[in-house]
Amino acid sequence: MTMKILIIDDEPAILLAMATRARRLGHDVIEAEDGQIGYEAAVDNSPDLILLDVRMPVLDGTRTLELLRGNPETSSIPVLMMSGSESDSRQARTAGANGFLSKPHTKQEFETAINRALAPEP
Repeated sequence: MTMKILIIDDEPAILLAMATRARRLGHDVIEAEDGQIGYEAAVDNSPDLILLDVRMPVLDGTRTLELLRGNPETSSIPVLMMSGSESDSRQARTAGANGFLSKPHTKQEFETAINRALAPEP
């Protein structure tokens, strides 16, 4: 089943790699290079899942997640936060993320995280 995934990351190479992986899994992808653009893309496109980098200029991941959770149009969209720092994992869950994806990650870790986040609740 094709899902719409919004990927928000300020590193162009990482954004491209994740978008390519998600497309290879058969998903439609929307790309955003910072939290402000990503938040606006979420409101405009109602994605099924958001992959959100924690550390970004303009609007960081935690603040972006606060905006997403505070908006009735985007509050229920699953969000996986991403970072290379393990301490960001705790911060992401405290902020209300549905999960966390380490950077870097393997193709299998990426696929597992996406499938888990998109799986219907039992």
